[in-house]
Amino acid sequence: MDPLMALLCLLSLYSGLAAAAPSCPQNVKISGGNFTLSHGWAPGSVLIYSCPLGYYPSPASRLCLSNGQWQTLRATRFTKAVCKRKALEGSCSGCSLSSTCFL
Repeated sequence: MDPLMALLCLLSLYSGLAAAAPSCPQNVKISGGNFTLSHGWAPGSVLIYSCPLGYYPSPASRLCLSNGQWQTLRATRFTKAVCKRKALEGSCSGCSLSSTCFL
C-alpha cells in the first residue's frame, strides 16, 4: 500500500474517533429559572440552576459524565428541573406558628 494512502486512511480513522467524543444532552432547561454551565456540554461540566427570589431549584445542579449522561446528586434517575416555592415558617392564613406555610 502506498504510504500516502495509508496515512490518509489513518487520518480518516482518527477524525472519526475525535468526532465521537461524548457530550451531554441539551434538554436541561428549568421551568421558571435559568442555568449556567462550567464547561459547556462536555464531560466534567457542572450545570447549576438558579431561580427567582422566593424559589429554589430542584435539583440544584448536575454533572456531565464521561459517558455523555447527566448525573444528579442524590437522585436515582434523571428528573425534570423545576423552581419550587420556598417554605416560610411563621403565621399566615390557615397556619399555626409551628406550621410551614407558603406565601
